[in-house]
Amino acid sequence: MHLCQGYAYFVSILSMRVNYRYSNLFFSCVLLTVFCSCTSQPKTRQTLSGIPFLRTPDSCFDASKKFYPYPENYVKLDGLREHYVDLNSQSDTTIVMLHGEPSWGYLYRHQIPILEKMGYRMIIPDMIGFGKSDKPTDPSAYSYDNWEKWTKTLLFDSLGLENVILVVHDWGGLIGLRLVAKYPEHFIGLVTLNTGLPHHDIQNKAFLKWQRWVKYGWTFDIMRGKRKEFIQNGIAPEEANGFRDPFPDKTYMIGPKTAPGLVPVKAQDAEAQENVELLKQLMYFEGPVKVIFGQNDPFSKSQRSILVKIKGAAGVHHPVIKGASHFIQEDMKEALADTIKAFINSRIAVPKITD
Repeated sequence: MHLCQGYAYFVSILSMRVNYRYSNLFFSCVLLTVFCSCTSQPKTRQTLSGIPFLRTPDSCFDASKKFYPYPENYVKLDGLREHYVDLNSQSDTTIVMLHGEPSWGYLYRHQIPILEKMGYRMIIPDMIGFGKSDKPTDPSAYSYDNWEKWTKTLLFDSLGLENVILVVHDWGGLIGLRLVAKYPEHFIGLVTLNTGLPHHDIQNKAFLKWQRWVKYGWTFDIMRGKRKEFIQNGIAPEEANGFRDPFPDKTYMIGPKTAPGLVPVKAQDAEAQENVELLKQLMYFEGPVKVIFGQNDPFSKSQRSILVKIKGAAGVHHPVIKGASHFIQEDMKEALADTIKAFINSRIAVPKITD
């Protein structure tokens, strides 16, 4: 038995023998046991092209299985394994839900059960570097181009999706909105959640602070409801641990720590001009669009006035949700799914497939 596992076992037995008087200590030891089991001897792998990466051990996800119990599916992309959830695979219409930074598909756990009952296929990927997907340890592996390529390959080349209703949040929008602009023929509807296509001259102090915070420090406290700009209404500790599961230690966190620095904030930044051009293309998207923002999200709110000008957004109500912050999935929970469901039912003409 690993040293820290043995210690946890000994103290947990001791705490139980005193009628849980030290229940907090017992709980900490259980967490310590899980932590030790999924951090011992991390194995660095390498793709045929030479990309070094880590793969989070399955044992690290034991806690989140209670809230995210879906079967695992994987596809190889440039030698890296990307994970995705695939539900109702018999349907020809697909709801694709893209997460952002620093979360994974688990972020949509409150919305999936309601939307799944609509009967449409659902694809919920984990971006490379996040969730159950492989995690390159070289920061240069992470870029707009790579994430865009990996997402396109998964959705269109590997799964062959058409008639896609796209739901995007945070970095899911930074990548997903590019796909809508470039390949609009694959999409029949769009829901944006606290996201956009940032390009240049960003004067958002909260976002610039976030960039510095990630570069020089940063912990997963933001996913524990301790900072109101991220989660307004709090989150149960047991559920919050699910966001930490993919990252046993800091060596697995290169993706989340790299992503904020890639966002263009000045005209001369990489990707700034391409995002400007893609925004022009995105404005012509004719599929129904619903733009949803949390009133207390300080990071991406400037993008709302841009997204509501997309052609397909005309005539649609675009709510700003009181009492919601950046991770609107945590603040709205099932109510967000109800909002998305009502939008799909009232606005999106789902193609009928005939033999």
